[in-house]
Amino acid sequence: MFYVSVPQSSLAGFDKIPTIQQVLGDEGYANFLKVSAEAVSDSEVMINRFLPDLSNAPEQIAAVAPDFWRPKAVAMPANAKKTAKSPVENATSKTKTDDTDKH
Repeated sequence: MFYVSVPQSSLAGFDKIPTIQQVLGDEGYANFLKVSAEAVSDSEVMINRFLPDLSNAPEQIAAVAPDFWRPKAVAMPANAKKTAKSPVENATSKTKTDDTDKH
């Protein structure tokens, strides 16, 4: 399965995108058509518009559940230091004797 996303600031932005035939050339496009006819079972195109206003609740709604709509930032303690993580070890490179020596 492949998912291709091409965000544009307006529908006019899609006019500037070259076609697959222009990108692949005639021979490559013929090969693409043959392979996709054999391998592709479905294709779907969706045009969406994202509205930030729908993601930010108006004050009347946010007032009902302020903890949900306007969560407080969690502060890290001042004394919390980041510790260096030990390097990851590949389990297949260890033998049973290596594992038992540490116990």
